[in-house]
Amino acid sequence: MAIEKSKQTTLLEYTKTILRKVSFDRWLLLKEYAKATKKLNEAEKKELQDWIRREREKSNYFPLAPLR
Repeated sequence: MAIEKSKQTTLLEYTKTILRKVSFDRWLLLKEYAKATKKLNEAEKKELQDWIRREREKSNYFPLAPLR
């Protein structure tokens, strides 16, 4: 079970890396976000949404609108 949680945490970090790299293109960013939300559990989705909000506060460029 601990290995599975480690994989999921790694997937979350990997998702953040991908989103940073594709942030120049809103369509690509939304596509990657949609793919990630299919794979992450509810707690990780919440953490990803919080991370996106923080990224938007740091930079007006991060194109994902605040998520509900």
